[in-house]
Amino acid sequence: MPRRSPVFGLRLYRAERIPVNRRYTKRFGQWIRLAAAALSITFAGGACGRNKYEAPPPSEVTVVRPTTREVTTYNELSGWTAAIEAVDVRARVQGYLQSVNFKPGENVKKGDLLFVIEPTLYEARVAQAAPIWSIFMIVTPPYVMPD
Repeated sequence: MPRRSPVFGLRLYRAERIPVNRRYTKRFGQWIRLAAAALSITFAGGACGRNKYEAPPPSEVTVVRPTTREVTTYNELSGWTAAIEAVDVRARVQGYLQSVNFKPGENVKKGDLLFVIEPTLYEARVAQAAPIWSIFMIVTPPYVMPD
């Protein structure tokens, strides 16, 4: 009578024993051993004496005669550089630039003319202040004059 599984409720059958003829299994094992021995002799015997070392052919080489010439040595370094001296150029007066007398990155010397500002605005101011200056020169004694 089959039992039922406690989890799924399936019928469980007992495995039946199948009779095996021992005489055939013994012969089958003998045949397997005989075939394995024959194969090993075949593979082992085929490898004897046929595999001899042969040297590889010489490799092709390109030959060039050495030459003498001048070589420039250089280094590639990572990093950043900074100028020894730097100057900030700032405008101290109003006006438009008439000309720029240098190129960026160019070396300049002390006293070089760098920019020219449009003179019209300053000429107008001088013309406007000329009458006041002449009155100041008349009224002010000479020993108070600024340098």
